[in-house]
Amino acid sequence: MTTRKHQDQAHDEWADEASQSLDPVQQDAIRWFTVISDGQASPETLAAHERWMQASPDHAACYAEIEALWTSAAGLEAGRQKKKKGSRAPTRRQLMQLAVLAFASSAGYGAYRSSTANQLQTARGERRTVVLDDGTRVEMSGGTSLSVNFTMAERKVTLDRGEAYFTVARDAQRPFAVDANGGRVVALGTAFNLSILSDQLEIVVSESAVLVDYGGRSLRLDEGQQLTCRAGEMGTARPSDVETDLAWRSGRLVFLGRPFGEVVDVLNRWTPQRLILMDDRLSRLHVTLVARIDEIDVVLPQLARVLPISTRHIPLLGTLIYRADRIV
Repeated sequence: MTTRKHQDQAHDEWADEASQSLDPVQQDAIRWFTVISDGQASPETLAAHERWMQASPDHAACYAEIEALWTSAAGLEAGRQKKKKGSRAPTRRQLMQLAVLAFASSAGYGAYRSSTANQLQTARGERRTVVLDDGTRVEMSGGTSLSVNFTMAERKVTLDRGEAYFTVARDAQRPFAVDANGGRVVALGTAFNLSILSDQLEIVVSESAVLVDYGGRSLRLDEGQQLTCRAGEMGTARPSDVETDLAWRSGRLVFLGRPFGEVVDVLNRWTPQRLILMDDRLSRLHVTLVARIDEIDVVLPQLARVLPISTRHIPLLGTLIYRADRIV
């Protein structure tokens, strides 16, 4: 049975991951709010906070947003705790975690982030196809971010998050490489798919071949093969059912015995509201599912009928997924 200590540790990890996705102004706003909001800050601290607020209009706007998100997240979570018989009142740390996650997933996320001309992004649920300057075609799934850096010597793309399918234009003078999640994939005249799931990098080759560098090893991956790399360890090449593995390109999601944690990561690319697992035991459940992306809203209710889960939606934060009360 998961202890409260383990749950707190899991919540800390989620909040840490979310905070890393925020820009410096957002992170500073959260830190200042943590210090100021308990009403016990010293006059010197209050003066320093005021100087920070006046230093930029973005500072004041960002701080106001975290105050509003805190009020919403804290009030809703406190109400949920009161309804649970014998529950302790939520701690300040737990509520702050909710506010951090709310900030990371709110509609205002990214409002203070700078963008560059070579940065390409898609929102949740959005599919986008772009043609790069060299003629390479990139199909981006929902919740994807990548950057493009072409020089006279090489063509490099960095996949920061999400999933993308590359149909690479031939250029014998400039190799085409994609850096993603600690690995590098070099095209050998090819079409291939890259997907980032937490600490995991998945590569599927649908045409020709690629060279994969990861964890100090190199491997040629040929047409019809796939490879998973995780935590510095390169897996073993294995056959791929390309039509199934790349079903997102035709508007479907296909999971065959996949861990629920991975399923949630993929669904988070397509759902309008963030899904958050609140019990790490759930991540290990195996799921077989075929879903249409344009009907993504019905997927979670379907899963709730066959998996030992219960859910609660919190505006601005997302949908929390718990282990069902009937399961010990």
